[in-house]
Amino acid sequence: MDSDFIKLSPRLYLILEFITLSPILIVFLFFGFLNSIIWTMIFFQLLTLTLFPCFFIDILIPKLETFSEKEMTFLSFFVKMFKKLKSQIFKSFLLMLLIFTSVGFFYTFLFQIDPAIFLEIKIPLKKTVMNYIALFLLLGVTNPWLEEWFWRVFLVRFYPKTELWRLFATLHYASYHFFVLLFLTKEWILALIGFLGIFVLGRFFLFLRMKFGFMVSGMTHMASDICVVAMVIIILNNEFFNF
Repeated sequence: MDSDFIKLSPRLYLILEFITLSPILIVFLFFGFLNSIIWTMIFFQLLTLTLFPCFFIDILIPKLETFSEKEMTFLSFFVKMFKKLKSQIFKSFLLMLLIFTSVGFFYTFLFQIDPAIFLEIKIPLKKTVMNYIALFLLLGVTNPWLEEWFWRVFLVRFYPKTELWRLFATLHYASYHFFVLLFLTKEWILALIGFLGIFVLGRFFLFLRMKFGFMVSGMTHMASDICVVAMVIIILNNEFFNF
């Protein structure tokens, strides 16, 4: 289910590198400095996941490279993404069930070991219905699909089809999460552990996208993000003690 590898010039690879590292800058500005999780997600999705790749595909590639017309269009990055849709939907629901069950078990396990772990997480979000709705829509609905397209469809088109480059792409995906976790927990060790976990999860998402299709990785990613939304609301309301 992969598409052909598109080789870029060194100049375009530098621009692509800036795009993939831009989430770190956005996290530092809107999360670290302005202390706003909502604005962080908005600008991350608007800039890194939408405007930057669109500009890269529609403006920079046709201007600086000589590709065929099909390769230069934005729509070519959606080809075959929903092939064998019924099979993808079936596998998606099975994996979503696995994610929900695993997260519930993991949450209970951590709670039994040390409930204070959750108290170390400081989430800069006021407890209002509108904030919860915004969090669910931005993190639980739009984020997984945009991220799956950006990290597992758009980005990997410009890297050789080897495990080394797939890990390289996944490293970029996990890198900005490290700083998100660092600002949340204020602990380097917890942020590093989270980074490693997200790195493994990101490679798993890429495996799902390549093996089964975009719908499968997107739905699995969405299930994971919905679990994060639930955890955020639980932590904000200090309800984990009553689990």
